[in-house]
Amino acid sequence: MDIFDRIWDIEYKVRKLREDRVEAYNQAMPSAVAYKPDKVQTSVQGYRIEDAVIKCTEIDERIDRLEEERLHWQKILAVEIRKLPQKEKLVLSLRFISMERWKQICCIMGVSKQRVHKLCKQGKAKVKENNVSLENVDLID
Repeated sequence: MDIFDRIWDIEYKVRKLREDRVEAYNQAMPSAVAYKPDKVQTSVQGYRIEDAVIKCTEIDERIDRLEEERLHWQKILAVEIRKLPQKEKLVLSLRFISMERWKQICCIMGVSKQRVHKLCKQGKAKVKENNVSLENVDLID
């Protein structure tokens, strides 16, 4: 996995964890209570909230670790991107530093999706050519 794939892999993991966090939070929220005089409802609400807080805390810690790792790779990539021609630099910066979607990059640059992909491919090739160690980042760190 090269540095570009690794950065987006981390981004997808962070997005998934944020969804999991929202789900854990929502599960802890109280549900409707029926107040009927002939039935007494007991609740394990306290345990649900406590479990959700613990789960959310664990998820937050994993998100923090992943974001630190992504920032590490983005800093390395930013140094390499500076050496590229302006348009390739812009595409790679928007995609891998700002984490923009392809459609947004096309709008920002005012070019077609095909042109953006071509510039990205060219820029990635030059980065890998200039720094071979970025071709397999799983083995680094």
